[in-house]
Amino acid sequence: MDINTIWDTFLFKIKDKLAPLLYRSWFEDTKLINLDDKKATILVPSYIHKKHLKENYNDLIEEVFTEITGSIFNFEYLTEEEIENNITIDTDELGVPSSTINTNLNEAYTFDNFIMGESNKFAKFTALAVAEQPGNMYNPLFIYGSSGLGKTHLMHAIGNYIVQNSKKRVLYVTSEQFVNDFLELYRKNKDDNNFDLVDHFKRKYRDIDVLMIDDIQYLEIAHKTQQEFFNTFNELHTNNKQIIISSDRSPDDLKKLEERLRTRFNWGISVNILPPDFKLRLDIIDKKIDSEILENNFPQEVKEYIASNCTTDIRKLEEFMPTQQL
Repeated sequence: MDINTIWDTFLFKIKDKLAPLLYRSWFEDTKLINLDDKKATILVPSYIHKKHLKENYNDLIEEVFTEITGSIFNFEYLTEEEIENNITIDTDELGVPSSTINTNLNEAYTFDNFIMGESNKFAKFTALAVAEQPGNMYNPLFIYGSSGLGKTHLMHAIGNYIVQNSKKRVLYVTSEQFVNDFLELYRKNKDDNNFDLVDHFKRKYRDIDVLMIDDIQYLEIAHKTQQEFFNTFNELHTNNKQIIISSDRSPDDLKKLEERLRTRFNWGISVNILPPDFKLRLDIIDKKIDSEILENNFPQEVKEYIASNCTTDIRKLEEFMPTQQL
């Protein structure tokens, strides 16, 4: 068999062993480009693919590949950039080495309905990697970008995936909720010295496996709360509990946060979601049309007009769409 036939057979077999989302995310766009001297070289779309396949799927890949070829191969994963520039990127430098609660998750937000384009695909793949191995990869995961680009969607998608595929305890809150909980605790404890409230607060935010804090930038104006979040972060991270944070700015640009917090946010990996390009905006419009069961003959020129005039905010793009059948 030539290498294309070998890889087609491999993909056919591996597809049966994985959930559709995982197959599409990690294997669908891979290609066997060389088979020589007991080494198989696989072309992958990005560095996150390279790292994730090597660290989480290599044993499965070897097993299926040996079944097909009858020989044992070592695997090398390369991106186009590495091949074109004759370099090798060390993926170990990407990120850090490797009870029933109210999760506050919105089940409507999943990886399946997160529409991917060039501006957000790295963020999606990184988020999925965290969802598969919470606490073991990219901890903390810091997602940043302007309002309305899908940060909250990705956070809920991670949480929903973890809840559906494990028994881990997940909590999603906004930074405003975290501040309000702390201030309520602070006020009551100051008046009544109520240690039960302290225990409740710590159980809520520390006796979990995954903590997601949305819009962390609002913590800049809550100086006393920063100390409590610092302590919570340290305890969770020390115990290999996954921390996921979103913001409208990168960690280094949150100048009013304590430096020790900004330093810890950089321990893991930061991913930036950029505004959608024209193609992604059209894809979002098409998805919205499908979800609202609108007429299939929705004029192309109208879609292009909407895509051309709503350029920076996915929420505004969706709000611009009609919600009744034409």
